[in-house]
Amino acid sequence: MKKQHITSINEEIIHIADKYIKKVIINTRNAYFKNKSQLNKQGIIFLNIESYEDFLASNDDNFEELYCCYINENGFKIPVKNTQLAEAILCLTDKQRSIILRNIVLNIPLSKIAISLGISKRMAEKHKQKAMKILRERMRTSNEEY
Repeated sequence: MKKQHITSINEEIIHIADKYIKKVIINTRNAYFKNKSQLNKQGIIFLNIESYEDFLASNDDNFEELYCCYINENGFKIPVKNTQLAEAILCLTDKQRSIILRNIVLNIPLSKIAISLGISKRMAEKHKQKAMKILRERMRTSNEEY
């Protein structure tokens, strides 16, 4: 490309350069709006996250409670923060769930649990063993899925 001195630029070159720059700006604008309209048709909207940082931020100490499942047992509301464990516990029979939660979480002896449920202590032990086996299997399969 031949270098030209500023004095060699005439009105025709200025007109051509002006026309070229305007065409580039128009094409860029059209491409931008075409791209934006395609994204809007598909439901994709880009946001500047920094401008929404204050709105999205949370200093709530109880934030974990949103993802916590509560299981009611014997008048107690027991929080279970692991969703797979909560699902596994809820899959147990009522007696199994009651025995597991009362014995392991609430530290109530199996003999007292058996009396309140109207079953023998040996039967309460069997329910607990069966429940623990089910929970182990459910947790193992849910961990393998992830």
